[in-house]
Amino acid sequence: MPGVQQSLQELVGRLPRLQKDHDVQRACQSTDGLQILGTWQKLLVAPTTTLPAAGCLHGNLLSMVSMLIDTVLSGKAEQLQIAQSAAVLAVLRLLELNPNISRLLPRLLQQAGSPLHALLSHHQQQLAAAPPPPQAAALQTQTSTQPLPVSAAAAAVSATADPELLALVTLRALQLHPALAHTWQGSSWFKLLGHQLPVVRWVAVRGISTVLGLTDATESQLMSQQLSVQEQVAAQLRWGEERTAVALELARRWQPCPQGALCCSCSDASTHRAAGQQQQQQQQKQDQQLLPPAKGFVRFCGLQVPTRSGDSTIDSVSSSSSSGGAVKWGCLVQTATITAALESAVLALSQGLPIAVEGPPGCGKTTLICALAAATGNDANALWLHLDDQQDAKSLLGSYSCSAVPGEFVWQMGPLARAVVEGRWVVIENVDKAPPDILAALLPLLESGVLQVPSRGQMLTAAPGFQVLGTVNKTTTTSSSSAAHDMLGGLWAIVRLQSPTEAEQLTVLQGLYTELTPLLPVVQAIMRLVQMAAGPLTAAVQAAAAGAEGGGQSWQQQVAAAALRGAGLRPGELALSLSRQFGTRDLIKWCSRMVCNHGVLLQCMLRPQQAAIKASDNFKISKRHKAAPAAAGALADGSTSGVTSNSTTPLDLSRLDHELKYAAFTETADLFAGLVAKHDAKLKLLAAVAGVWCLADPAGVAEQYEDLAKPNLSVGTEELQVGIPQCCSRLGSVDALV
Repeated sequence: MPGVQQSLQELVGRLPRLQKDHDVQRACQSTDGLQILGTWQKLLVAPTTTLPAAGCLHGNLLSMVSMLIDTVLSGKAEQLQIAQSAAVLAVLRLLELNPNISRLLPRLLQQAGSPLHALLSHHQQQLAAAPPPPQAAALQTQTSTQPLPVSAAAAAVSATADPELLALVTLRALQLHPALAHTWQGSSWFKLLGHQLPVVRWVAVRGISTVLGLTDATESQLMSQQLSVQEQVAAQLRWGEERTAVALELARRWQPCPQGALCCSCSDASTHRAAGQQQQQQQQKQDQQLLPPAKGFVRFCGLQVPTRSGDSTIDSVSSSSSSGGAVKWGCLVQTATITAALESAVLALSQGLPIAVEGPPGCGKTTLICALAAATGNDANALWLHLDDQQDAKSLLGSYSCSAVPGEFVWQMGPLARAVVEGRWVVIENVDKAPPDILAALLPLLESGVLQVPSRGQMLTAAPGFQVLGTVNKTTTTSSSSAAHDMLGGLWAIVRLQSPTEAEQLTVLQGLYTELTPLLPVVQAIMRLVQMAAGPLTAAVQAAAAGAEGGGQSWQQQVAAAALRGAGLRPGELALSLSRQFGTRDLIKWCSRMVCNHGVLLQCMLRPQQAAIKASDNFKISKRHKAAPAAAGALADGSTSGVTSNSTTPLDLSRLDHELKYAAFTETADLFAGLVAKHDAKLKLLAAVAGVWCLADPAGVAEQYEDLAKPNLSVGTEELQVGIPQCCSRLGSVDALV
């Protein structure tokens, strides 16, 4: 285990006194994994090394705590000389460093018992050790054989834990997770008021105030009854000392990590997003050094996130292992933009924050959320809400409806309320378009995890596993901060997703449809052509349309600009007809149609071309293909102005079978030219598209497509025929082929 062994050496450098510890030194030089893990568990439970050890473990902290809990539950803690109360003390103390430890805590407390019982057991043992007063000797003799009202496991090991520190971390755990008050016996706080240690009594008063919700005046009055002023000051100083130690350890995370340390938060920018095989191999080596994820968690982008219902059978997903530069998470292909957004989303998910994915249409917001849901096992149970102005809060929270009994109304729980109770994921599409009453209902849910149902008079607490995610569409006409983000007071963790570049777009399409790799740059050029024809007239578009060479233009941009000029179309001429924005979603739709409708043709025609691509790493544009975009406009001189050979394309379309090229043209025309209503403008666009596909006589191909694609409409006295009918039917039936 070189990873945790390296972290152990880092801890020795931070705490020089460990150089004299023989067990630590042997673990630093040992190759026995069990010995190394056992040494780490001892360091975690030792009060003087708990916080420094947690800081040096970095991404392995949660896994190490899970192993410590498994050691206690399996009964092997005695072999390592680890007491159960010491393990409880360490786990409670680490809650603030990693909030996800709270998901592991119930397993430990079920075996070791409540820390309040351990404090009561310590108090009773101290009373038993002290000499009893004479008047109580007879009473002690009568009651000495009675069992203590605490758990046997906690009583057996309570003497090994520092009672003051255990009381302080118990109070802090209650403040961080108020739900623990329901699992701990409330009367134990009152019993601790009689404890001998002033710090424990001070903690008892604070715990009673937290559980009962006492006012500051009542708490101060109770505090003065139990402790003197000097004892209150001493307890407050002890509390502040512990809080300062934890705060300093949290602040150390902002410091640069040592070279090679397994800190995912510091290495993501240089490893996950780094290009090149060397960086990827280095990240793969670091991933192998990480411990397996904790039970009920999965490692995603270097971080551990909880899975649905603690399902530990889900495989961990790493963003570093790649094949040819494309890594797939379900239907999500890794690119630099996607990886950056995923890292932000996983970081917010590990903290339990609501996530809003913001980006332009078609950039992959929903697909990113689907990948997160699939990786954590929430894809099958997630609730997807598509909100608009027609919905209100009642449709989500629930309402009364009529039952089978006349005059009786029963309560029907809404989908959002049911998801809160069941602990499911809720994905809200276009949350920025949600009505104000729905946003008002979401406000307490996002802020405190409580859903208020006014018509029922209920307050539903979110069950473990509940998570809110949303998507926000950002266009050129909208500001970066959505209305939902402003109204909810910044309670969302905003994950901004940008539109993919042409290179990233090509990587995504190749990862999803490998068999279409030779045709993908061509369809990218066609989409760029349509975007130029639809506008807006940016400086880059005008320069490309004017035929300006160089300027960092890609091959797709040059081909699109040449085809646009050849067809006689001006940039922005089809702005009124093509008002919708085209993007990666449309390219994926084209690929899907090609595979579904022309799969056999693709296998027969493209297999030799794919073999040629694999044999050559840099297949240059042929002169015949460079002249093809100019031929799209039927230029008399065959000029190739604006199309240079500074890029590469994997396929010479002039040598491709005519049947496959026409099939690709047909699918492209259906997707990109169907919205153009004007006949003349549509013919120009179709001619430009046909020219890019290197079809002979592009204008004639456009005319032929327009005639064949137009459905025939025949209205008779008793029949209505649309398209090419396969059966005739009478008016009023729905059997006609439309």
